[in-house]
Amino acid sequence: LSQGAIVMLYHPCAYSGQVKMLQNTLRACMYRHIITPSQSLSPERPLALLAWGKSLEMSVVDDHLVVDFMKQNAKQGPNFSAKPPNSTKMYEAGLLQEAHLITDANDVEICGYKEGM
Repeated sequence: LSQGAIVMLYHPCAYSGQVKMLQNTLRACMYRHIITPSQSLSPERPLALLAWGKSLEMSVVDDHLVVDFMKQNAKQGPNFSAKPPNSTKMYEAGLLQEAHLITDANDVEICGYKEGM
């Protein structure tokens, strides 16, 4: 989070369709992200996005709200650097799916394909 990433948390019992919808939006919007289950979320609000000093908890995915949260809060951590990392492989332990570049390693444009939302 301190490097400007967005973290998606989901309760393991969350509806899989909602989890997939949020995952797809996050993966399509930015490179710097983490997706992980968390039992700390309540069953009433089983989905969350985290940024440096901010959070958005949801019972269902509202794409407009999600995109707005990411655009306003991504790249806001105190250790965010516009300088790309030296290595594209930053973390591998337990990694299920590697992030792919959307615009560039700095996420120069967040959710650009969703302009006008």
